[in-house]
Amino acid sequence: MRKTFKRTGLAVALVCAALAALQPTGAYAADTRDSLGVDQTLGTGQSLWSARHTYEARMQSDGNLVVYGPGGAIWSSNTRGSGARLVLQSDSNLVMYSNQGVLFSTGKARTGSNRLVMQDDGNLVLYGSSTLWASKSSSEAAIQWFYNHLGATNYEHKCELAVEHAFGTSGRYRTAAAAAGAAKDRRDHANWNNRAQRTPYTDAPRGSLVFYNTSIDGHVAISVGNGTVLSSSAPGAKIGTAPIGYFQRPYGWAWAPW
Repeated sequence: MRKTFKRTGLAVALVCAALAALQPTGAYAADTRDSLGVDQTLGTGQSLWSARHTYEARMQSDGNLVVYGPGGAIWSSNTRGSGARLVLQSDSNLVMYSNQGVLFSTGKARTGSNRLVMQDDGNLVLYGSSTLWASKSSSEAAIQWFYNHLGATNYEHKCELAVEHAFGTSGRYRTAAAAAGAAKDRRDHANWNNRAQRTPYTDAPRGSLVFYNTSIDGHVAISVGNGTVLSSSAPGAKIGTAPIGYFQRPYGWAWAPW
């Protein structure tokens, strides 16, 4: 009888060891963690859960990162691709890679990030010494507004109005132009001059505004952080995506004041 117990115990130990060896390296199990650390990966089919398991950030097989709550989806990256994986890099950039390339990027930060957390308030937050990015932010809401209006043509030649509506405000560009003593038809130039300006424009992080000296009244778009902008004058004269270098004579990027 003792030999039987010994053999059974040995068999159980071997099975447990084999299962442990199958656990993914550098990635969290789908239902046990609420955060992602530096140099760790959230692979396709894996999730981060809030501490109370009320909210889930799921890396879907279609390449879309989606935050789900009790009532369904509340935020998504609006990305598509096969073999998608989310990586918190050591340069503070939260990047989604796929077999097709980079799908999503928050951009490099001056302060280092140490974790991505799925919180109990439904907010997916990238933390460093301060909050570096959050799914429940005004810039993410603006990006979602643009995605919800893809294909709309009523904002052609009204890029500043589209940006204002995306951020849930209005009249700010005209005020900025008046403060700068500029003609009212040069609102984008004036707004750029009234922002904390940053270059190069190619480094524009997700959610920032990218300004261009395309004409007398200029152009403004919003960066989605992977070398792409959302604009009211995308190819086809409609709201859509375009490469960040699509528009002529870029100034640089700046954070929206709203």
